[in-house]
Amino acid sequence: MGRAIETFTDHLGTLLSRTHLGRVIGFDPDRALGTIEFNPANSSLGPIVFHALSISDGSRFIENAQDVTFQVLPGQLGIWEATDVVKI
Repeated sequence: MGRAIETFTDHLGTLLSRTHLGRVIGFDPDRALGTIEFNPANSSLGPIVFHALSISDGSRFIENAQDVTFQVLPGQLGIWEATDVVKI
């Protein structure tokens, strides 16, 4: 059990401390919510949500298929969320 906890802790530390690459796969401007797919798409988390306030340029809008960098943090609804979303 100790090794499993260490592996989880290492994975979690890497997830939270890195800037990730991804692509916007959906954005609803009326709800101000979007979804990013990790790149490469083999992440164990699958798609991750973000709020328009997390778009770093302040525009509160982003196109589908836009490549981005982002950070991951625990969200307010108990799910992982993308933050500091930067268009590239």
